[in-house]
Amino acid sequence: MKPTILTLLAAAALSLPAVAGEKLALLKLTDGTEYKAVEIMGVSAKGLRILHHSGAANVAVDSLPVELKAKYTEPWKKAVEEAAAKAETDKSKPAPELPKPMPNSPAKAAPGPGAPPAPNQAPAAAPLPQLVGGKVYGIAEVLAQKFKFDGKIVKMDVLVNYASKIEQISNDECQIFVGDPFTKLDSDYAFLRFPEEGRKKIETMLSGARGRMTLYIQVEAEEPIPLKAIGRTTVSGSPGTPITVKW
Repeated sequence: MKPTILTLLAAAALSLPAVAGEKLALLKLTDGTEYKAVEIMGVSAKGLRILHHSGAANVAVDSLPVELKAKYTEPWKKAVEEAAAKAETDKSKPAPELPKPMPNSPAKAAPGPGAPPAPNQAPAAAPLPQLVGGKVYGIAEVLAQKFKFDGKIVKMDVLVNYASKIEQISNDECQIFVGDPFTKLDSDYAFLRFPEEGRKKIETMLSGARGRMTLYIQVEAEEPIPLKAIGRTTVSGSPGTPITVKW
């Protein structure tokens, strides 16, 4: 029987290694960098996306040890090709047409001398994230439903102790390791990301009594660290509506 296109695609998919879910006790790169307690989250054009004992990283495929480089080179090349194809497609898309004037609508005359200036029109604001429910959540409950909460904000209580410390993960973002005060299980500890603007507030909180801390968390389900703290206090909004928060 002549193989169909679907059969060939299925065979090709089976010939590629799984690119997510693999766990390694230690990952040592060719430049000497070491990551412990590694979980591979996937492959992108930037390389291998991993979680490790102190955060998350993108690892260049060329820096992997020989056996892992052989395993992940093909999925990485495929990701690079897909990214290039998408960029080319986006480039070739026609520019959006400007809106046409309504028929029979008279053109507006230019303001004459001495006429008051037209008021500035502010650009439309992006929609604000929505606050979920009227309760306080814990880490385990949110992570179990992260795709349901994706793009929304939850009010969350976390546990900090003397092992909790702030680590810089990029120019404008930090992370901290916290626990779940509702389950109090070691397995429910997780990293929170937060912007540099929140660092001073969290440092102040850590300098005082350790224990329960309340934060507003934006859930970004596709990120290696899906919990992003965005503030401590509600500025406006209420449960079930778009809200703004501040540190």
